Amino acid sequence: MSGFDKFEFRAKMRKAWRNDPPRIQYRCEPMPGTPYLRLLGDGSSTASLEEFLKRIQLNKQKQTGKCFTFPVRSDKSEEDTYILEGWEVYTGLDSCCEALIILYYSALYPYQVIKKYMGEKLAEEYQNKQSAILN
Repeated sequence: MSGFDKFEFRAKMRKAWRNDPPRIQYRCEPMPGTPYLRLLGDGSSTASLEEFLKRIQLNKQKQTGKCFTFPVRSDKSEEDTYILEGWEVYTGLDSCCEALIILYYSALYPYQVIKKYMGEKLAEEYQNKQSAILN
């Protein structure tokens, strides 16, 4: 059994991208403490890291574009809305891309999200925990 060869794998990735990989890959993830559901919006971009981050910041300020997302299989109703809280940027020489960006979102209405996707019992448990924290 042979070991993993990162240079061979990187060459394989570049070939899969037809030697033109995106500069940025991004993922949408729930913030810790918010209902954990797979979110829409993962993707890639040919923009430079600086341009991409400027666009994300502008989206957040103007509350447009990537400022909002929804769970996978959502009907995109208001109660399903997740809002952008912030992001982390990972760069490195071992990647085909310039950067990996993780966009972190919080549920705007966590109780409703839990009730809709996880059931009444878990929603009530969430509400009881929140009440205990506030008291």
